[in-house]
Amino acid sequence: MKKSSILIILIILVICVVGFLCFGNSLRGEVVKVGGTDFIVPEGYHQDAPNKLGDVTISNGTHKIFLEEHNDTDVDKYIKNYESFCKKHNQTVKVSKLNVDGVEFYKSFNEDNPQTVYYWFIKGDKTYDIYKWHENKEMDHLVIDFIKS
Repeated sequence: MKKSSILIILIILVICVVGFLCFGNSLRGEVVKVGGTDFIVPEGYHQDAPNKLGDVTISNGTHKIFLEEHNDTDVDKYIKNYESFCKKHNQTVKVSKLNVDGVEFYKSFNEDNPQTVYYWFIKGDKTYDIYKWHENKEMDHLVIDFIKS
C-alpha cells in the first residue's frame, strides 16, 4: 500500500471517530453537573440559574426542579434533617423507600404542603436530593431518569 493511501485511510478514520463522538454526545442530551457528578437533563428541560440556596436548577419553562449533592452516603441524616424542618414548621411529612425498575430512592409526602416533594438517593459515594415546590406529575419518572443517567 502506498503512503498516500494509508494517510487517506487514517484521515477518514479520524473523521469517522470525531463525527461519532460529536453525534453520540448530541444523542445523550444536555448534561448538568451536580457537585462532581454529571446527570443527563430530561428531554424538554434545561439548566437554569441556581436557586437562592445555591442548588442546581433545571426547568422546562413552567416547572423547576432543584438538585443538591452531599459528600457522604448517610441518606438517613438528610431525611431526618428534612423531617425536623417540617416538624419545626408544624408540617406532617412521611417518607417512603421505593424501588422502581431496580432503582432505589426515598420520597417524601408533606400532608400540609403536598406540592413540595423531596427525593433522596445514593449514587457512587454521594447522597443527592432532588426536590420541587410545585405540582409536577412527571416528577417520579424524572427522578428515576436522573438516577439512571
